[in-house]
Order: sequence, then C-alpha cells, then structure tokens
Amino acid sequence: MANSKAKKLVQDYEGLSEVYKDLAIVVSDILRVLLRGSSIDKYSITFREKSSVSLLNKIKDSNPPIRTLNQVKDLAGCRVSFYIRDDIDRFESYVQKEFKVVDRTLHYPKGENDDSGYQGLHLTVQLNDDRINLPEYARFRGINCEIQLTTVMYHAWSEVEHDITYKTPDSIKEFFPHELAILKKKFLDVMNDNIRQAQNELDFIARSYQKLEKGIKVFDLKFLESLEQSKSNDEIYDGLKLLSKNIEEFGDRTPEKQKVIEVISDILIRSKDLEGEGTNPLTHSEHTYKDVA
Repeated sequence: MANSKAKKLVQDYEGLSEVYKDLAIVVSDILRVLLRGSSIDKYSITFREKSSVSLLNKIKDSNPPIRTLNQVKDLAGCRVSFYIRDDIDRFESYVQKEFKVVDRTLHYPKGENDDSGYQGLHLTVQLNDDRINLPEYARFRGINCEIQLTTVMYHAWSEVEHDITYKTPDSIKEFFPHELAILKKKFLDVMNDNIRQAQNELDFIARSYQKLEKGIKVFDLKFLESLEQSKSNDEIYDGLKLLSKNIEEFGDRTPEKQKVIEVISDILIRSKDLEGEGTNPLTHSEHTYKDVA
C-alpha cells in the first residue's frame, strides 16, 4: 500500500516536473542578479528540479510519511556556494527581501555523535507578490523552491555524499555492505578531520584580511582629515571609536606627519560647537580618547 502511494505521488510529480524546472531557473536568475548587486564576488550557483528516482527514495525513507507533494520542500532547488561562511549571512538578507520565505532551516552537526557533516542554511521560498501577479509567473503561485546557502567545500562534500547515500544501486548495497560502510565512515572522517577544519581556517584568514583592508583606510591621512571636518558629533564619535579600535589592535599606524593626539584634541574641542547635533564625544568618547592617548 505504501509503495503504491509513493508511486502515485511520483506520477503526479512527473506531470509537474517541467514547472518545477522552470521555477528553479527563474529563482537562479534572480539570485544571480542579487549577487551582482552585492559586494560578494566569489560564488557559484547550481539549480535543478528533483528527479523522480530521488523523490521516490525520499518518500520511502521519510518519517513521518510524505502524503502530499506540498510536504517536499526541494522539488525545485538552487544552491549558492560561497568561499567563506560570512557571505552566507550577508546574502541571506538579500534573499529575505526579494522572496517570500516560508521556512528557514540551519543544517549543522548537533553533537559528536551526529553523523551528518554538511553545513548550510536552507530557505524555502516562493516568488513575492510583485512577481507572482505578473502573467509570466502566475503558474508558480503557491509553489516552493529551496535555496541552499553553503560553502564550496561543503558543497563538494555533500555532492559526493549524496551519490554514495542516495544513488548507490541496490546491487552494490547487497553485494558490498561491509565495504560500503567503511567508505561512509571514511567519508565522515574526511569531513571531521579535514574539511571542517580547513573551512574554519579559511574563514579566519578571510576575516583577518578584511580587518587589514579596513585598517589601511583608517590609518590613511584622508581619514583623519575627514574626521576633522565632521559635520556632527555622531560622525566624530563613530570616527574616534573606529580609530581607537584599530590602534588597539595594530598599534598607532597613523601618518608620521600627523600628531594624532593633537588632531584628536582639536576634534574634541571642535565638537563643542556641534553640541545638540548627536552624541557628544566629550562625554561618550572618554574611553576612546584615553585608549588612543
């Protein structure tokens, strides 16, 4: 009975698979436009509609049981793979604004005994009202697409893992069960001993370099000159706070011809003329001023 129900759902899906394929293409095109408009320049995008075989396996393995196609979130799917994990958080805000997000799931190992290695953020979305009300998008009304945000390393791992877990023929499972179990164990060891550690190191290096990029701008002569010409106390306060943070981390790298203490003193004195125009650096930047001095 269960098998006949599963086959019926797959048959229903096969009549709709072209719609899901087209939706995946549309969503991937929107994602590309969003990424071009962002500051993120290192990524890859893949998309697909779910195959009938994958859907059948998913229905058979599902607990609780799948009774309708609406319960399957990833019949249409797009994956955006970034180099560093920080870009996932940055790009999620773009997705949240552009699509109607109906589900948000964070995938990560939940303990030492968790045998899942993949990490990523999965967002189940529908086209927003502005698009769905257009004639060319009307057929996608109420249909979900899953957007997976992950890194290139986790993407590569999950692609191979998916083939071993879901695409291994029954003949191999029956003939080589012991050998297959060894491969799966080795696969998790590669994740735990290599990929996860390498991703952490790559994220750390990227963040450290970004600090250097910001620091060189703060220690530039133009930054101090712009700070002296601030239009409000809020600008002065934010500028002094940023300068203090970088001096604390890297030491005083301000230009030699600029006497930073004299510049800051002049700025704080000037701030008196800007009272009533935001945060007063004389009271709120006391800690900042002492750190720099």
